[in-house]
Parts: sequence; C-alpha cells; structure tokens
Amino acid sequence: MTKQITKAENIAYLEKGLYYNGFGIEANKVLKEQIAKQVNEFSIPVQMLVAGKQTDFRLDFKQSEKQPDIYFFNGYQATLKENPERAQYFAITKNNGITTREAVNLLEGRAVAKSIRLEDGSRQEIWTQINFQNKKDNGNYERKTYFPSYGFDMDKALNSLPLKIEEGKQQLPKWIASSIKKGNAVAVNMEIDGKVQKNTIVANPQFKTIDVFDKNNSRILQANGNSITNKEQVAKSPSEQIAKDSKATVKETSTIQRNPRKSKIEKDESPTSRAMRR
Repeated sequence: MTKQITKAENIAYLEKGLYYNGFGIEANKVLKEQIAKQVNEFSIPVQMLVAGKQTDFRLDFKQSEKQPDIYFFNGYQATLKENPERAQYFAITKNNGITTREAVNLLEGRAVAKSIRLEDGSRQEIWTQINFQNKKDNGNYERKTYFPSYGFDMDKALNSLPLKIEEGKQQLPKWIASSIKKGNAVAVNMEIDGKVQKNTIVANPQFKTIDVFDKNNSRILQANGNSITNKEQVAKSPSEQIAKDSKATVKETSTIQRNPRKSKIEKDESPTSRAMRR
C-alpha cells in the first residue's frame, strides 16, 4: 500500500527542492500562502542576481489530482535580463534538473554536463546546450544533447592545455573540471610561449573541445585532447566534416531517451518519487 504524503512533508520537500535548485528561501512564505488557498495551480515570481546577472524567474506549481493537499514544482521560466534578453523554460525532472546558475550559463550560450539515470539503473553523463538559432512554437529554444558516444572527452581536452599547475601538485584541482561541467567560464593561468597568461576556459562539446579565451574575450585556442588549434586555425574552423558529424549525432533533449541503453527522463511529480505516482 502506498504511503500517503502529508501536507507538511510536501511543503518541506518543495522548500528543499527550491533551495537546492538555487532559489534559496525567499519564495517559501508565498509558497505556503498559495498552497493554503488550495488553488489548482499557481506561479511565484522571483528576481535574483545569479553570478552577478539580473535574472527573472517564474516558478510554476500544480496541485495533485489525487491529493488536493499535495503540490508539484513543475518547472520554471528563466529570463536573463541582458542584451539581448533571453528566456527559456526548464522543467523540473527527477533525472535532469537545471539549477539557477546552470540556467544562466545555458542562457549565456555555454554547455552544461548532467548525470542521468538510465533504465537499467546505471548513470551516464550528458552535455546539453541551447541552440539560439532554432526557436520552437512553444517559445523555447532547441536544446541539444551530447551523449558519451558523441566523443567529447572533456578531461582529455582539459589536460592537453598548457595550464599552470600549482607548485608541488601533480594534477589540476578537481574543482576546475567540476566548474566547467556546471557551465561556468573558468579563469585559469596558462603558460604560452614561456609567459604566464590569465585566460578563461569553457567546454564546447559540439566541436569536442575546450575553448580558451583571452582577457578581451577573444578565442585564442581550442583543444580536443589530440591537438591544440591556435587563433589563426580557429578562424578557419569548424570544418564542414565536423559540422556534418554534429548534425548526424546530436539529439534533442526532448528525445533524450534515444540511447542504446535507453535513458528515462522522468517528471519529478512527487515528493517521494514513485510513491505519489500510484
């Protein structure tokens, strides 16, 4: 017999979800007030500075059809108030949630890595990135997804760069790779032509590279783990073949389950996963 979730447990779960998705506790008071009204669905507007960028959010909640006291956090609209202004809706999924910081990074054009659970119980890391050249009828931009089979090896590409490693250390600190996977542009020191330079690196899974930008935000290097392309060569790339490969291999997030071992992206409808679905 399925255990019934109490109203208090549901609110606590929703508050925890908001917190870990990056919304803090600011919306908690309004959340409780709206749930007390027993409306079918409601939204909470939230304005935040995320990584120094003004961002407006609309958090969407919906009442359970089986238990009127229970509500689900269905997703949120994020609007980056930059020039140009960009907006995208992110569904809250059990398997592939996007935090506020990751949402802003995606809206700025960078890629984010997420670990997803496959139907066989194993986990797989995928990269996702917004394609601002393709806007759908629902107002959302296309999201491209890159599976491991696509061939982007971030660690190999990262370790091939002439990064300045801290004295006494044998390898790069783990936080660099972790930060890149969250979609951040990471500041690093690099030794180029015998001189130490401060540069910024980001992941570019579409072309299977780590891209390096100088202080003027100009791309100066691309590394794929096998070779490093300099500024002049970058200007001539990507090649037509890479572009063709990208079109052939990239899958949309909406069809992310098309994988040899099948990945199942499930809606996080309940505070206790499957218990609420029955």
